[in-house]
Amino acid sequence: MNRTIFALSVALTLFSSGVAKASGDGRNEASLACAKAVFDSNRIKCLSVVQKAIYFDQRAIGVCTQASFDSGLIDCLAAISDKDYLPGEIVSCSAINFDNQIIECMQSSGKPHSQSSQCGSNRELLNTLFEIRSNVLRGNIARAINDLDNLIACVQFQN
Repeated sequence: MNRTIFALSVALTLFSSGVAKASGDGRNEASLACAKAVFDSNRIKCLSVVQKAIYFDQRAIGVCTQASFDSGLIDCLAAISDKDYLPGEIVSCSAINFDNQIIECMQSSGKPHSQSSQCGSNRELLNTLFEIRSNVLRGNIARAINDLDNLIACVQFQN
């Protein structure tokens, strides 16, 4: 019951403050990840990290949600804030089992996010297309659609 009330209050706060936008900045998804924290005080710390950021790579959020402890989730979200990741970096970091090693991997990977170069190089676009194809072949349709939507939004933003 307490978690439900917290989740509803987070959602209302996000929509009223403009954090949850359809622009694909990943902040809404990061905020929803914060709702998974066990303790209320950690949820508040987590949301503070989200509020300070401009952007979260949605695939990187998925890596952070693998954290075993609230502190790992919070530190991981701080590490990925305002950064973009290549599909291979996401795969590498998500294969790690320990929170501190996941955080180190995410900190040392990725590059600063820039709206003007959000789509990356042609090689990065090609890697994303291969990842989408691979997800379709493995039956991960929801993941493929999400990645495809991100790619389309990215290309639309540049044009």
